[in-house]
Amino acid sequence: MGAAISPAIGQTLLPLYAVTLLGKDNKEYETIDSVCMLCDCMEHGSDALFNQIQQQAGPKFVELIHAGSSDKENLSYDLIQSCIFGLGIIAQRIPQGQFA
Repeated sequence: MGAAISPAIGQTLLPLYAVTLLGKDNKEYETIDSVCMLCDCMEHGSDALFNQIQQQAGPKFVELIHAGSSDKENLSYDLIQSCIFGLGIIAQRIPQGQFA
């Protein structure tokens, strides 16, 4: 139902998850959940929903990869993997979406 429910997701759920990613005092699982939600929206949503997310998600994913790998003794593998997956979705869909 990706494209059919994309407008509702973009208006109701997406802002809740985006706010979490903008926060600084999140628990790791909260950040990972938010990254995964954005990945699902970009992978299965409409082109409009993809375009709404991708411009800010890409830089945020890179930032989170750096944060998740900053402590070499305690790497956040789940966060790093989720962000890399999200970057792959962006790379895959850019030709179909509009990159401004």
